[in-house]
Amino acid sequence: MQHQLMLDFGFDGFDLNELLTLWVETDKVLLIVTLIVSLLHTVFEWLAFSSDIQFWRQKKDMTGVSVRTLWYIDSKGNRPFVFTR
Repeated sequence: MQHQLMLDFGFDGFDLNELLTLWVETDKVLLIVTLIVSLLHTVFEWLAFSSDIQFWRQKKDMTGVSVRTLWYIDSKGNRPFVFTR
């Protein structure tokens, strides 16, 4: 069933063989460390993005914003990455 599901997603026999080779020949500790680092990176990226959104939502004026950001805002005509309610 999983084999058929992977084929439905566009994997072919060569891709399945490569995944199996990766899983069998790579050290399990290396795979686990890679998975943990990837998950931590995703969490920190999400936290940074949500912090940026919160910053721009709470910003009432442009005091303290860099000249480069002000130039970007003026050239585009709107505030970047602002999600209004």
